[in-house]
Amino acid sequence: MFTEVGFYAGTTETSGEELVVASAAVQRTGDKTIVFVPRENEPGAFEVREVEAGGENEGYTRIISGLKLGEMVVTKGSFTLKTQLEKAAMGEEE
Repeated sequence: MFTEVGFYAGTTETSGEELVVASAAVQRTGDKTIVFVPRENEPGAFEVREVEAGGENEGYTRIISGLKLGEMVVTKGSFTLKTQLEKAAMGEEE
């Protein structure tokens, strides 16, 4: 599976620095909002990170909590990872 990781930081006059990620990185499962963070020194392994998301603008979603500025997240392929996570939760691992 191929994935791309990235982040985008913007600033606003009212709040200063804020963290936004590509909206494709943000997934919802049950009542949780999650992103996938690549694990250091484990190529192909990802950590599920629960985040609090804010508004969306021009393909980017504001992250209020759960990530630090500069952390990488999976953008392309995050839906596939979510599907695999849900399958594993239901006991359908391959």
